[in-house]
Amino acid sequence: MKIIIIIIIGIFILGYSIGSNSIPFDDTVKSYYSKLTAPNYYEQNLDEILPILYQTDIQSLIHIDNENDITKTRNQIIDFVWKESKFSKTKMPSKIELDIQDERYDDIINLEKIDKITITMEYGVESYAYVFLAKQNNKDIVLYHQGHDGDFVKGKKTIEFFLEKGYSVVAFSMPLLGMNNQPIVNIENIGVIKMKTHEQFRLLDSDNFSSIKFFLEPILIAVNYIEYSYNLDSIFMVGISGGGWTTTMYSAIDDRIEKSFSVGTMLPLFISLNAPSIPHYESVLLELYQKVSYMDLYILSSFGENRAQIKIINKFDSCCHGGISYQVFEEEIMETMEKLNNGNFTIFLDDSHNGHKISDTALQVILENIRN
Repeated sequence: MKIIIIIIIGIFILGYSIGSNSIPFDDTVKSYYSKLTAPNYYEQNLDEILPILYQTDIQSLIHIDNENDITKTRNQIIDFVWKESKFSKTKMPSKIELDIQDERYDDIINLEKIDKITITMEYGVESYAYVFLAKQNNKDIVLYHQGHDGDFVKGKKTIEFFLEKGYSVVAFSMPLLGMNNQPIVNIENIGVIKMKTHEQFRLLDSDNFSSIKFFLEPILIAVNYIEYSYNLDSIFMVGISGGGWTTTMYSAIDDRIEKSFSVGTMLPLFISLNAPSIPHYESVLLELYQKVSYMDLYILSSFGENRAQIKIINKFDSCCHGGISYQVFEEEIMETMEKLNNGNFTIFLDDSHNGHKISDTALQVILENIRN
């Protein structure tokens, strides 16, 4: 009986150690453990998937060849998202609260104060952002965007990391999630519903309105606000999962974002749609992506003087968007950036863990790229 108990305790300790990365283990064991706990579809099905992926003509998905194409494609996105409303670099938050108290962040080092901004949009959809101002600051600011997991407090480690390094941080959650509201909407010929999921946004889309605006307008207004209110040198953006999608999309349309870092987020549709998981509304909206491909977004978010997009892929991601399928399209993106000769696109494969997260390794990669 004692032997059985000892074995059980030993297995528990080993499992916990591996899961928390508290003991080192080589790539072979890491890969095997990842497949046992949360199988990575692309890693497990390379023989089946890669031949399908390589049938796609990558070059046909790139609609950018020169700087004129950059402007044209960027305007296509803006026109689709804002339609009859305006992409305005002067629009301000509907409400600003200075020096608020939120005990969840009381223990953060080098935090001077938190300002809260409210962005009110169509159909009563509201988004809230926290501006974490660094006490000892370097005049740079990082926009941090949380994914579908919920409140940006779940990214507290990332927020704290940048504050400790002297960067102020603006934190966002995706629409309807976290502190953001879930309005009750009366939809013609359907009735009254409470907006809880992004899929419900399809019910609001029309020739005159796109719900994609709910994802991007809060970033636009926050950037306007911090640019006007604070004495800043550079604006960077970091996002995880759905926040990584937002990071890539927003950086593609606003070159005030100098360097952007999307982590554990959507791969091009011809890859993602070959996986068993069902992508989210915003990442598979065909009306948009039949005009502008993910390849175009990577290029747009990278293009410009001193601009760069670093796409961080968790190789052993426990959720999604992992593996090495990026190799199918990486070369074509790099060739286009070389031709444009302005900006930089990089993919970093993070094999240091098996989670759906921004790892310590990724944070160091981001910091080094920002500082350079």
